[in-house]
Amino acid sequence: MVKRICDNQIQVRSLNLSNLKLGVKEAGCIRDLLKKSNQIEELYLNGNSFGVEGAQIIADGLKVNQSLRILDLNHNRIRNKGAVFIANAILGEDSQSRLRTLYIKSNFIGDKSFKQIVSLILNKCGPLANLANQHLRGLFIAGNDTSIFELKRLQKVILDRRVDLFVDGIERIKRNSDECLFISGVNMKTISEDKIVAKL
Repeated sequence: MVKRICDNQIQVRSLNLSNLKLGVKEAGCIRDLLKKSNQIEELYLNGNSFGVEGAQIIADGLKVNQSLRILDLNHNRIRNKGAVFIANAILGEDSQSRLRTLYIKSNFIGDKSFKQIVSLILNKCGPLANLANQHLRGLFIAGNDTSIFELKRLQKVILDRRVDLFVDGIERIKRNSDECLFISGVNMKTISEDKIVAKL
């Protein structure tokens, strides 16, 4: 069914395939749609079961698609590896993607992969980089296992490089009242400020 939908939707601008229990098999159809379509701008895949393998397959189509602006992969259990596949497809050196908004909420994404995503943003927006090449403007990552410490690292990158990027998780920094709860193992009450700044 999904293959038939994707085959017939090459010229559509918005496609919602949320909450259909889609998995790896259907991810291949979505990859093919992204490779063929130069019209699709919004793709909603919330609440499916793509997992790591499905994310890798979708990423293969995403990195060559130049029309997609919004991708919703919330609640898909893509985990750390899947998040990196998607981030590389959007921000990697060989990416042709012009995606502006990425939703990856509640996907069991932790600090390990988040660090890699921050590095990709840093490379894309480095001192010698052309910021016009940084198309991503919105990153929605709430509900994952990313620590406030890593969110602060990303916030510093955004501020230092003056990148126009909204990250919903950064709001946690403003609301945080317990700075001991760092997955990275940094305890604000037992580490000096100099060491924290050095880690940033």
